[in-house]
Amino acid sequence: MYEDTTYGFEQVIATIQHPLVGQLVITGAGVGSVSTAYTDNSAESDLAADGNVMVTKVRSHRGTITFELQQTSSANKWLHNLANVLDNASPDQFLGTSVRIAENFRNGILASAAHATIQKRPDRKDEQNGGRVSWVFFTPDLETE
Repeated sequence: MYEDTTYGFEQVIATIQHPLVGQLVITGAGVGSVSTAYTDNSAESDLAADGNVMVTKVRSHRGTITFELQQTSSANKWLHNLANVLDNASPDQFLGTSVRIAENFRNGILASAAHATIQKRPDRKDEQNGGRVSWVFFTPDLETE
């Protein structure tokens, strides 16, 4: 049976929020891409001298969420403000950012992180043509469903 599915980037909605700065909803304006990546392998192995392989199940949900944005976008400006606030926030506020990415089409995936923080401010370059910057968030609990 054929299942009709259509991808549309405008159906991908990202929400970033922190109690100290409020909420940013990204619906595609000024966005180049949004990506998630798990840091750790789910399985590791050890090879013995006799060729026996021992497999270890690793339960880790550490990961990153990356937003590639046009440098003139309002989302980029909002994230700079968030970074400045986090620089001056108390340690208990540092992992206070939540990120949710919903693919609102058939068979879409929901990715979320309840405890995230900016891993690194983006590198910047000003030149004749405008460019993009990448904001990377680290989270110890990346979830996809």
